[in-house]
Amino acid sequence: MKFRVAQTRILLIFLVSLVLQLSLVALSYGRNAIYSDDLRDLVVRFLAVYSVPLGAIISGIFGKSASSDLPAPERAFWVAVSLAALWNLLILGRTLLFTFSATDKVSALTEYVDAVVAASSFLTVAALTYFFTTDHEGKTP
Repeated sequence: MKFRVAQTRILLIFLVSLVLQLSLVALSYGRNAIYSDDLRDLVVRFLAVYSVPLGAIISGIFGKSASSDLPAPERAFWVAVSLAALWNLLILGRTLLFTFSATDKVSALTEYVDAVVAASSFLTVAALTYFFTTDHEGKTP
């Protein structure tokens, strides 16, 4: 698999997760479980959370190099996919619990998301750096 295919698949993990997060928040609003201010705050929070990894991914795609046609190491790809999926599932799982709980609070969700994102960024930093900012011919841009 080429680096550009690997990059696209990693991008999809983050985009699908973000869309699911926003859809779950919208579902909560549609069920009158949260107020419009909460909807706005949660949407802004999730956009802020995903701005860092998606910013790195998108800038890496737009700053494409000749190395994007090189084959991506299979083990590195699967480790990156696994870590990206784990990071996203940590957040998505809690949002699912919030959406389908009758007693959960917006403040508890935001506190959880803030704490988990801060504590778990190590899961994605190295993989995103490797796949999106490294020139795989031995130099970094």
